[in-house]
Amino acid sequence: MKRTVLALAIILVFVLSACGHKSKQIKLVDAVDQIRGMEDYAPVGDLPRAFSEKVVYEVLSISWNGDSGIAKVKVTTPDLKQIISNSIKKAIDERGTEEYNVLLDAVKENIQAVLNARKCPTFESTVEMGAEKAGESYVLISNEEFRKIIQGNLEEVFLSALKEQMSEGQ
Repeated sequence: MKRTVLALAIILVFVLSACGHKSKQIKLVDAVDQIRGMEDYAPVGDLPRAFSEKVVYEVLSISWNGDSGIAKVKVTTPDLKQIISNSIKKAIDERGTEEYNVLLDAVKENIQAVLNARKCPTFESTVEMGAEKAGESYVLISNEEFRKIIQGNLEEVFLSALKEQMSEGQ
């Protein structure tokens, strides 16, 4: 009986310790102080705020070399390409091809509704970032690729939409 209890206790310790080492998703807006270079990160406006509330990251691994290292980080953001495309289609389907400002307002409302919904389409990216030990924890170091990702890859979304429009016009 004692051996059974002891064996179960040992198994439980291993299971709990294994669970404790799993990485977890962290909301970016809750952790900007843990990422150097993000001190000024403050989305302005309803749409950027709603977008940033959905951005999460997960540190997959860190390769240490002394007190510095390279972190492999998975970043999940709302899929702006899909959200914007669907919002434009919905606005046109509901309102036709009304005046530009009316359609623009409808698209913004549709995007806001999707971003405020409990779930929305997401896009995952993996990026390498610097990391530095900070006591018992660490600090990630933001870079250009990370900043583009947490902004929804807007430049790539814009270029993709522009290419689609130009190919339709030919």
